[in-house]
Amino acid sequence: FSPHYSMVIREHLSIDCELCKEACVETNNVPAYGFRTTILERRRDIVGGEQETIFMPVLCNHCNRPPCVRVCPTTATWKDKKTGIVVMNNGRCIGCKTCMAACPYNARYFDEEKRAVDKCNFCWDTRLSQGEETTACSEACPADVRVFGDLSDPNSRVFALLHAPETIVWVLRPEAGAVPNVFYTNA
Repeated sequence: FSPHYSMVIREHLSIDCELCKEACVETNNVPAYGFRTTILERRRDIVGGEQETIFMPVLCNHCNRPPCVRVCPTTATWKDKKTGIVVMNNGRCIGCKTCMAACPYNARYFDEEKRAVDKCNFCWDTRLSQGEETTACSEACPADVRVFGDLSDPNSRVFALLHAPETIVWVLRPEAGAVPNVFYTNA
C-alpha cells in the first residue's frame, strides 16, 4: 500500500481524558450511542501487590486479512487497495451485522439512522481525502498516545516508533490471524 496508513497506540501514556472519542464523534458525525473508537480499562499488578490502571484505546485495526470483509455478503466493506484502509459503503450494507460478529476487535456498531454498520475509517472521508495528514483522534490527544502515519515511509513517526530497537510492539488478538495495522508499544 502506498501510503500504508497505520496507527501506533502508546497505551501507557493514556490518561483516559476521552478527547480522542469526542474528536471522532464530532468529525465523523457519530451518534451518541455509537463509537468508532473506545477505551478499555484494565488493571495489572505492579511491585508490592499494588495495581495500576491501564487505559487501552481500541478501534478498527484495518487488518491485512480482515475477517469482516470475508463475511460481508454484499461487499459493503472492503480493504482499499491503495491506502490499506478497511472502508464501508453504507448504501450496500443490508444491516445483517455479520461483519460486527466477525470483527475480533468489536470495532463496529450499527448506525440506526443510516440502517448500516459503521466503523473507523481513519477519518478517510472527513480528513485524509481532504488533504489532512492525520486522524481527528490522534490530533486531539494531549498525551500523544495515538500516532498516525504512513508505515511505508521510513521517515514517518509510525515507522520510527515500530522499528526502534528497544521498543516492544504487540497487536491485539494475534491468534485471529487478521494481521492488524494498529500497533501497541511501550515507546
